[in-house]
Amino acid sequence: MAKRIGKRTIFLENKPYIIGYGSVVGKKEFDGPLGHEFDAHSDDSRFGEESYEKAESTLQKIALETAMRKANVNENDIKMIFAGDLLNQCIGSYFGLREKGIPLIGLYGACSTMTLGLSVASIMVDSGAADIAAAVTSSHFCSAERQYRFPLEYGAVRPQSAQWTVTGSGATVLSSKKQDSKPYINAVCFGEVTDLGITDTNNMGAAMAPDDVKIRPYPTNEGMVFFYTQIQYLRGFRALFNHFHTHKKHKNYRNRVWVAIFILLQKKEEVKLFYEYLVKTFGYDSPFTFSEIDYPYYSRYQISRGLRKLCEDKKIVRFEKGLYYIPNKRNFGISIFQPMKVVEKKFIKDGEKVFGYYSGSYLQYELGISKLKPATIEIYTNVESRDLHKVELGNYQISLRKPRTKIDKHNAPVLCFLELMNGIDVETLDEYKRKLISDYINENRITQKQITKYIQYFPDKTCRNLIESEVIYRVPQ
Repeated sequence: MAKRIGKRTIFLENKPYIIGYGSVVGKKEFDGPLGHEFDAHSDDSRFGEESYEKAESTLQKIALETAMRKANVNENDIKMIFAGDLLNQCIGSYFGLREKGIPLIGLYGACSTMTLGLSVASIMVDSGAADIAAAVTSSHFCSAERQYRFPLEYGAVRPQSAQWTVTGSGATVLSSKKQDSKPYINAVCFGEVTDLGITDTNNMGAAMAPDDVKIRPYPTNEGMVFFYTQIQYLRGFRALFNHFHTHKKHKNYRNRVWVAIFILLQKKEEVKLFYEYLVKTFGYDSPFTFSEIDYPYYSRYQISRGLRKLCEDKKIVRFEKGLYYIPNKRNFGISIFQPMKVVEKKFIKDGEKVFGYYSGSYLQYELGISKLKPATIEIYTNVESRDLHKVELGNYQISLRKPRTKIDKHNAPVLCFLELMNGIDVETLDEYKRKLISDYINENRITQKQITKYIQYFPDKTCRNLIESEVIYRVPQ
C-alpha cells in the first residue's frame, strides 16, 4: 500500500511498472534534435482532421494505441485512463478516447499533466484498484494559441519572450505485475501552489524558471534529488550555494552537495572528450552528419545530447537538421563556413564515394568557360529520383536531377564532360574555351572509348556539338 513520507511524498510499496509508452509529434518537433526519438510524426499540422482541436484528439489516440501495442495489451486489459490536455473541459482527451470504452478520469495540470497522470495512475495501481492503467496527455500549438492568446488567423505579432507550445502527445501504460526489464515508479511527490508574481502571459519561461530557486534538504529517509534544466542551470547553482552556507551544520547535506558538483564536473569532462573526438574525426570547417558519428562511449541519445550542448556552447554549429560543422577559431574570429562543402557532401561526393556532378551553367562557370555565376546550381545525383527537384541550402538555390545512368567515381568525369557538351553553345566557343575543355579532358583522362560507352544516354544534340565544336578530335583514343 502507498505510504506517506514527509509532507508531499508518497512511497509506493508495489512499484507500478511502465510496460509501454508512445509518442507522436508535429513537424516542428520532429525537425528538432530529438526527432528520431519519437514514435510517429506528421507534416500536416491538422493530422488529417478538420480542425486543430480534432487533431489533438487524434494525437492522443495514436499515442495511446502505440503504447498499448508496445505493452501488448488491448482495451479490455486497461482498467482506467488518466488523461488531460490544454483545452476547455479537456475535450481533446474526451473526444479522442471516447471510443475506447475505458473509464476515463480527466486531469488538468497544464505542463505537469503527464507527471500528474503518472502519479495518480501509479497510486491507483499500487492500491490494487486497477492492475493496468494508462496516463495520456497532449497539447497543440495552434489550439493553445487560440485558447490562451490569439488565433493564428488574427496575425498578432509574437514578442521575443513568447514560448512555443509543443504539438505532440505522450502515453504510458502501467502494470502491477513485476517486470525486471521495465522501469518502475518508486514514489511520487506532489508540489504546492506558489505565486511567483509573473503576469506576462507570453513569458512562460519566467514563470517556470524564476530567479529564486528554492532548494531545501529532504528528510534523511527520502534522499535528495536535484531537478534542473538548462535554463535553471546557473540560477540553481546560485541558490544551491546560498543554501549550503546557511546549513553548515548539516554534514550529510554538504556531502551530497559535493557529490552533485562532482557529477556535473564529470559530465563537463565527458563533453570535452566528445568534442575532441569530433575534431579528430572530422576536422574543422568540414560538414558531418549525425549518422556519421560513431562514438563508442555514447548511445545515440547521448550523442544527440552532446551535440546540443556543444551547439549551445558555440563549439560546433548546426547548419541544418542533422548536419553540423566545427568552426575554426582564428585571430580575427571564427572561420567562415563554406556552404558549398555541404552541397558537395550531400549531392556530389563523400570521401572516396562519388554519386553526383555539376551540370548546366554552373559547370561552365566552374570550368571558367562562363564568367557569370548562375543563381541556380544544377546537379545530377544518385540521391534524387525525380526529373527535377528544387531545394534551398543556405543561400543557394539548387536544381537536382536524377542521373541518366548510375554515377560512380569511374564514370563521373566522362558523364560530366558529356553534360557540358550537351549544354554548350558551339557558336560562342573560341580557342581559349576549347583549351579549357581540353585541359579538363586531359586532367580526367577521358577517352573516346568512354565517350562511346556513355553517349547513348544523352540526346543527339550532344554528339552533334562534339563534332561541330571539333572537341571530339582533342579526345585521345
